[in-house]
Amino acid sequence: MRRIGRGSTQRTARSRRERRHGCWTPSVARGSPARAGSSRRVQGVRRPTRRETLWIESSALLRILLEGDRRLAGAFRAFPRFATASLTLIEVPRAIARATREERLSAARHRSLVQRFRSFAASCTVAELTQAVRDRAAAEFPVEPIRSLDAIHLAAALVSSEPLGALVIASCDHRIRDNAHALGFELIPADPPAAGS
Repeated sequence: MRRIGRGSTQRTARSRRERRHGCWTPSVARGSPARAGSSRRVQGVRRPTRRETLWIESSALLRILLEGDRRLAGAFRAFPRFATASLTLIEVPRAIARATREERLSAARHRSLVQRFRSFAASCTVAELTQAVRDRAAAEFPVEPIRSLDAIHLAAALVSSEPLGALVIASCDHRIRDNAHALGFELIPADPPAAGS
């Protein structure tokens, strides 16, 4: 895991297993793009460049983990780098725990998803909730109203776009998607999320 913010950058070592078997790998159907640089189009998105980073918002990750969206998982795998807000490291485990409490997940499935999430967290850059992120989240966004947590996700992506370079945002939340589009970000999945997401 690499962290940006708080005036320092920290990285922990990743094993080959973590690089190859991140949270998206088990959900990808055979024949889906398996590596960055694939010439196939994924989810209607052009082939990512070597410099592009996929910014993964909680709703997109949960769609893969809880709903098993294989097309979206394949789209993740087409990118060479991944990043997310530190908020994702709170929201996703809580959503998995809630699904388990509501008996939508078995104990074995819960353990599997927790492990896959840990692999994801170890494989990506995490943007901390810095003063710059807080200031941007408190400011206006192109499409209002927007919830505070959604504003934090967007602000973290905006602030991180300077050190990380070009970002493509993965989200299935229409509030985040509408604002990300208005702010000039490319989005995956290309198809609009189902109503109510």
